[in-house]
This record gives sequence, C-alpha cells and structure tokens, in this order.
Amino acid sequence: MAETEIDARQQAIPMVSYEDVAAAAEWLVTAFGFAEIGQRYTDANGRVTHAELEPAGARVMLGWPGRSTRVPVTTPRDASAPGSG
Repeated sequence: MAETEIDARQQAIPMVSYEDVAAAAEWLVTAFGFAEIGQRYTDANGRVTHAELEPAGARVMLGWPGRSTRVPVTTPRDASAPGSG
C-alpha cells in the first residue's frame, strides 16, 4: 500500500478591516505591489466586503467590518500590568 504524504503546516492568514475595502486594495496594489487574487465579494449595495491580496507569496484578506462591529478607540490600561504605576 502506498503512503500518502500530508502537508501539515499551519498558516495564519491575516485579515485587516477597512471601511472602504476597494480603495484599500487598490492602494496596497499601487503603493506596495501587492497582487489581487481571487474575486471581490460585494453586498447588495455594491460595497466591496472582501478581497484577497498576495504580497510576495503570502496572503492577506481585506474585509469590511460591517455596521455592527464596534472597535475601541483606546484600550484601557491594565492596572496590574508591570510599569502601570
């Protein structure tokens, strides 16, 4: 019976959120030479909600965070952290 080789390496693929995914993708392609791969996904209003870029053989996913996503403007400092005084 022949043995089957399995590539068991794990990859972490970063996902970065942008309010304007289309503009971000175009900027990253122009400014840094990323290549856009795959297709863009859009919502019912035509807003690009997902794109995939490839910088030098890696992969980066861009996504629209959506209306319900709440991102803190500042992160509260942990009082128990060293140097928090």
